[in-house]
Amino acid sequence: MTRTKRAAVLALQRRRFIARTLVDGPHSFHPPKNAKTYGWLEPTLRFVVGDYPADTRSFALYCDDSMNKYSHLFTPMIRISTWRREAELNNRGQWPLVDVRWAYLRRGRGRVDQHIRRLVGALTRLKLGESGIYDRRQAAPASDGQTLGFGLMVRTGVHYLELSGSAPRNDSLAKIVMAGCALLEEVASPVPLRGWTECYDQDLTAKQLMARRHWRWAPRREL
Repeated sequence: MTRTKRAAVLALQRRRFIARTLVDGPHSFHPPKNAKTYGWLEPTLRFVVGDYPADTRSFALYCDDSMNKYSHLFTPMIRISTWRREAELNNRGQWPLVDVRWAYLRRGRGRVDQHIRRLVGALTRLKLGESGIYDRRQAAPASDGQTLGFGLMVRTGVHYLELSGSAPRNDSLAKIVMAGCALLEEVASPVPLRGWTECYDQDLTAKQLMARRHWRWAPRREL
């Protein structure tokens, strides 16, 4: 592999890493520093959908989770992101083709609440089969457009649940995921982002973010 081609491959790997991080979204969302208010918002619901070559999209709900704050809470906010995965192959820039929109949840709040309740109920009744240890790999069937690849996260007062996989589009859980995406997009009221910032665990602009494709470590027994 030539040096130029290797650089292009590393650049694509870097953009993909950044894109996946942006699709998942920040661990918190903060108001402008000059705002005369205290606190931040954290994710309580997230749907991620889309199989290559389709765009990968995420729909998330962020709520005020500020420490020791019990009044004057921030209005819940909706974050919608879109990663144009197929177009990414022809991207020559340093930043992936990810678009992010923020919006308020001002209308339809009760509908979102009821949808979360249906989602939690569906997860409670979810049957995953009786498969045991996964030590005999089988080739996954090619996507025929009839299945939905998804990831979801829901956080309630007592539970934090994450699940990812694929399911037929007529499956009850897949239908709830798709309906949740449509609902969040429908009720979103766009908001200007002057001064607001997303907070991540690492600097996604760092030059050495993807210095190596893999990193291996040999653990040693502690004496």
